[in-house]
Amino acid sequence: MLGSEELVVIGKVVRPHGIKGWIKVFPLTDDPIRFRLLKDIWLQDRNDNVRVFGIEERSVKKQHVLLKLQGIDDRDQVDRIKDNHIVIQRKDCLSLDKGSYYIFDLLGAKVFTTDGKPVGVLEDVLDYPANDVYVVKNGDEEILIPAVSQIIKSVDIVSSRIEIDPVEGLLPDKKR
Repeated sequence: MLGSEELVVIGKVVRPHGIKGWIKVFPLTDDPIRFRLLKDIWLQDRNDNVRVFGIEERSVKKQHVLLKLQGIDDRDQVDRIKDNHIVIQRKDCLSLDKGSYYIFDLLGAKVFTTDGKPVGVLEDVLDYPANDVYVVKNGDEEILIPAVSQIIKSVDIVSSRIEIDPVEGLLPDKKR
């Protein structure tokens, strides 16, 4: 079996849709269209067991995805896979535009100012309409950093390092 670190969650089975084995999926990806590219899906249960199912039919909407899987033919079978995650291998992630990153690639990155002073570790990314906000932790301290080009100067996924050029007042006095 693959290690969890090799798998990326792209959706969650939320409930049956109808009585003939269709499942309603909540997409956990910015681009639900990616479900149109899949021939099979991998379902991961709470114990990290993964099972593969062929996709017979699909309907991709903006807010949800409907799938009819091979071997899942009624509501009771869907209820048994409810809350399972739909996962793909990391290598199957869609390529991104330059300057765009998968959140899972950013988490855990060390954040420094452009002059090399440590700021903390990126713990979360908040999604807001104007721009994302990086949640950086340094001990008990939490620093919110807007993910905009004026502040984020470089992101190195391989080195797990982010450099920022903080505006006045962004960082606590001791971090400048």
